[in-house]
Amino acid sequence: MRGLFKSALTIAGCTLAFNAFAETVIDEVWTCELKEGKEIEDVHKANAAWVKHMNSAIDVGEIKSGTVTAIVGEQGQFLYVDTYPSLAAWATADEYQSSEAGKTAMKAIDDGLQAAADCPTNRLYKYTSN
Repeated sequence: MRGLFKSALTIAGCTLAFNAFAETVIDEVWTCELKEGKEIEDVHKANAAWVKHMNSAIDVGEIKSGTVTAIVGEQGQFLYVDTYPSLAAWATADEYQSSEAGKTAMKAIDDGLQAAADCPTNRLYKYTSN
């Protein structure tokens, strides 16, 4: 439970910094572990390809994505934080990625993501700045 609380605080802090001027955004947070022999740079490369593709494939406003890594503690674990401008944007992205056309277009990107890390769990958050 303590680890979950620390993760939530980290996510909240990163989301605040990542979206300083947004009023409300949707964050999809994936909990991941590097695969053996992989480095966080492999994750960054695969994630950059995903963001570039998503922003060119669908028109929902800017999709952002980043990684949260530990400064102290388990170094093999990290979080992806994918930020969407709205819940409708997230739904459109999810629908695209689940479609046959999306799966075909993203095969090499998905292969790169899966080669770098295992990401067995995710959560969807609504972030509202005050």
